[in-house]
Amino acid sequence: MRVVTQEQTIQRNRQIAQISFFLSLAALVGSFLFGNQLAGSNEVAAFYFNCAILPTLFLLILFAVRMANNWIREPLPWIALQKAAVESAGHDATLYHFVMMPARHVLVTSYGIFLLVPMFQDRPIIINGDKWKIPGGFFGRILVFMRQEGLGNPIFVAKTEAEYVQRLINKKLGTDITVQPVIVFINPQAKLLIEQESPIPVTVASAEGTSDVPTLAEYLREQKKQKRATLSPEEIEALDNEFIYYTS
Repeated sequence: MRVVTQEQTIQRNRQIAQISFFLSLAALVGSFLFGNQLAGSNEVAAFYFNCAILPTLFLLILFAVRMANNWIREPLPWIALQKAAVESAGHDATLYHFVMMPARHVLVTSYGIFLLVPMFQDRPIIINGDKWKIPGGFFGRILVFMRQEGLGNPIFVAKTEAEYVQRLINKKLGTDITVQPVIVFINPQAKLLIEQESPIPVTVASAEGTSDVPTLAEYLREQKKQKRATLSPEEIEALDNEFIYYTS
């Protein structure tokens, strides 16, 4: 399997994550020292300063945590997906990382095109069709919010990114190949409880996780067996030329 990665995107966002972390730390310490100094001379000014700085610090910290989760926290999505797909994607497959933003990870094979959506959460997750939730009480929800580990709307994200790639495929090839979105939990500690099957296939990157959810490798092997329209070497090359354009 060949891998094409937009390294500039990774490096830029990792730098932003690191800078935002140190900036939030410096702002926290600086605001504490300045607030104490201001309180000694002007309590009213100190009050308004704290009212203004606390929400700003809060948002800055949340942003830093979100960026760290996406670009620094291990397992790294692009690495985890590569390891998961290489087992069964095939020698003619190409995995594109951050080449066609907002579509982040696209796997092109002779037997299909797959839009991969990584999920890094390591907490128990209940999947009930298109309704997903992390169980827990009030304090559990607060912790999830502070750690920026909310699920968001993975079904919407998967469909939106897949539709974007589908438009590109239709424009380039005019083929009946359908882009297939797949959600992949990349953390081995993920525990998934399936109450009702998700409208978007759900897989895990590693067999160490939930036993009753297929791995990405198992899912791809199953897709190979399906009788559907396939991509010719010429079409794969045409797509590659189109996708590589986005890396420049």
